[in-house]
Amino acid sequence: MKTNQILKRDFMGFKIRQQHKTKFFNINDFTKVANIYRENKGLPIARFDRYFRTEQTKEFLTALMDEENLAEVIKTTRGKNGATWVHPLIFLDYAMWISPEFKVKVYKWIYDNLAEFRDNSGDSYRVLTGVMQRSYPELPHQDLRNLIQSLARAIKQSLRVSDWNSASEEQLSKRDQIHKNMQLLIIAGVELQKAFNISIEQVGIRLQKSA
Repeated sequence: MKTNQILKRDFMGFKIRQQHKTKFFNINDFTKVANIYRENKGLPIARFDRYFRTEQTKEFLTALMDEENLAEVIKTTRGKNGATWVHPLIFLDYAMWISPEFKVKVYKWIYDNLAEFRDNSGDSYRVLTGVMQRSYPELPHQDLRNLIQSLARAIKQSLRVSDWNSASEEQLSKRDQIHKNMQLLIIAGVELQKAFNISIEQVGIRLQKSA
């Protein structure tokens, strides 16, 4: 999945938005969390514009654009839902500017695998649909499409996810594993519903028994 979706990342009990394709972070979200942290420490509020105006920051931005061969590393959108988005390394540098202790929290968090998990689970879904197309050639195209959509809804429901953009790393990892389990079972000739049930149970989800 390579579209520039907006991920909602959990950090210190809050949500910080990140663009999936560019990996840019919403610095407005981050500043709100940072200022809650600073307030609890008895520190004055942090402002991104103050960080942005320092000579050290300007030198860092120039070096980053040269090193990464990027035309821009900060993007600002206007209007009702306007926001400022920044390159992940600016995100990290800003955290250091806020405080070394806060940088440690961000450093441990920023490099998790959520974006990678989303790609993996999206890619494995496409492989699964390909396996289903080859395994059920007798089904009309629309019937197969409906079957695939029903399967996708069932997986989402089993993992208790309303929107994959806000899914946790664990949920995305389980989705990826369900897809891979089903690929193998369908290729082995296991009936679709049974393959689904087995795959769900293999990731630790107990199916409810029919009355």
